[in-house]
Amino acid sequence: MKHYAAMILLIFALVLLIAALPSLFSYGRPSVIQYYSNSGDPDFIGKKLYKIHFHPDNIWKKPLLYMRQIKEGTVFDYREGKTRRNWLNQAPRYFKVSLSYLCLSGVISLLIGIPASLLTAEKKRNSAFYEFLSFMTVLPDFILIFLIQFLFFYINKAAGGNLVRIYTSSASDRAVFLPLLILSCYPVLYILRTTGSWLKDVNNQQYITFARSKGLSARQIRFFHVGPAAIHYIKGDLHKILAILFSNLFITELMFNNKGITSFLFNNISQYSCTVNTILMLLLLYLAVYICLFAVLQLIGIIFRRGLP
Repeated sequence: MKHYAAMILLIFALVLLIAALPSLFSYGRPSVIQYYSNSGDPDFIGKKLYKIHFHPDNIWKKPLLYMRQIKEGTVFDYREGKTRRNWLNQAPRYFKVSLSYLCLSGVISLLIGIPASLLTAEKKRNSAFYEFLSFMTVLPDFILIFLIQFLFFYINKAAGGNLVRIYTSSASDRAVFLPLLILSCYPVLYILRTTGSWLKDVNNQQYITFARSKGLSARQIRFFHVGPAAIHYIKGDLHKILAILFSNLFITELMFNNKGITSFLFNNISQYSCTVNTILMLLLLYLAVYICLFAVLQLIGIIFRRGLP
């Protein structure tokens, strides 16, 4: 119990320090440098220069301010323009948007990636299939998003209607299919490349060879032996899958205009207390998505152990 309490305090202290990093630097008032052109024209050309100021004392002043705001009960107050708002009334709806996208895309990734890795485990590692996976995993996500948006823009134009929303214009007109496609794409590729390559070694293990000698079909071996091994491997790799999901979340919410928790964070990053609260909510989001995907893996593992088709 003491170990967990110490870990929570350490995480909270790190969040306080990380949230203070943007306040270490600030722009001063611009100064105008005047100089004459080479032709001797008396009219000068003005150029604004912004001085960057360094404030190392904010690394402890901001956390102390946050503690004082907790004591005063104003830690959840922040400003949106000139309007004063309460963080508890605004942040949860952004949290729900990100949670729904992450959980759905994570479940889709597992439901596609696990069966696909089982079916492709016997392919050679130097085959064109694995070369394609290697290429796709190094392709930047924003380039893929741009290409897919561009493709579906012309598909919608050719179809004469809005078949697939490529941009969120309002809460009632939210882009769903393309963000889920992008978010689930890279985890599926990761599962296929890593798990599929690992399962190729599993297929050469002695217990798999023994199962073949007992006359078990390829489907039975896949369900009773290879499948549970894949689930166990992915459970150990679940944090990496979540890291891929979260790294793509910001660029996805930005390019599709989905008002999620990362967009809320960067829109209010200049307000320290709001930044701290939102980062803590991001950690809560990570925990919620981890529990969801772990539960799905448990369910898939039960299906494999029972040998259901």
